[in-house]
Amino acid sequence: MNEIKKTLTEQVTESITNFRAGRKPNPPIILMAKVISTSETGHAVTIGQFRSMIDYGIAASIKWVPSNAAILIPALELQYTAANNAQVAVNTAHGVYGPNAQARAIAFQGVDALALSAKGLFFSSGVTKSAKTELEAVYRKMTGARKVAKVKNPPVGTPKNISVSQLSFDNRLDNFDKFIAILEGNSLYAPAEPEYTTIALRIVYNNMKTKNDAVKAAIIPLDAAMNLRNKLLYKDDVGVCDTITKLMKPYCLGIYQHDKPTYKKINHILIKKLAYQE
Repeated sequence: MNEIKKTLTEQVTESITNFRAGRKPNPPIILMAKVISTSETGHAVTIGQFRSMIDYGIAASIKWVPSNAAILIPALELQYTAANNAQVAVNTAHGVYGPNAQARAIAFQGVDALALSAKGLFFSSGVTKSAKTELEAVYRKMTGARKVAKVKNPPVGTPKNISVSQLSFDNRLDNFDKFIAILEGNSLYAPAEPEYTTIALRIVYNNMKTKNDAVKAAIIPLDAAMNLRNKLLYKDDVGVCDTITKLMKPYCLGIYQHDKPTYKKINHILIKKLAYQE
């Protein structure tokens, strides 16, 4: 975690330095790529830009006397600290979620091929046509679960920021359980190959379930951290983005209107606001 914090701090500092020098910011994508996805890096950049705007206010010294208490330096520092801490919390939660998600991916690898082999052994064991049809239907659901269409109305309690891929893993696991149950319920299925016995398949299933449960547990704090971070950055009127674009930037440009170099630097600070809903 110390490495994650250090990486974020170093890159935000670099962005601030570039802004002050009149250069474009250096988005922290490459060094953070192993920790969070590219789509997550923009939030850290926004926080870095907020820091730059506050520093311009501090540099203005006695000129920075806004009538709006929301953009007094102490208030801005509190808002910055809250946003930065929220981003660190996301990184911390992702540090738990990431390894668990990777372990789950490994646990699920090869399961389709394993089920295909078991299906072939089941079909060749002399089972009835109806039994084959039943197993085939479950097998198709299990191997096709990764192509599940986007869920318009996910179940109550589904984390807001986690994609339908989680439901896909749940579906595959559920169908693999049903697949094994069909094999267990037919005495003709008695493969000589140990890796295809129902006992061996249950061991695989239990490992998959354990790994999937670990990811689901890690999703909860990650989702909560992302929701708070997004609220602090993007909520209308009170989020960091609106504080910059609607309050700080107009005021900052007003007091720096006779300082053309600084005016240009501030004017080139672009903020990308994302949609946020409670």
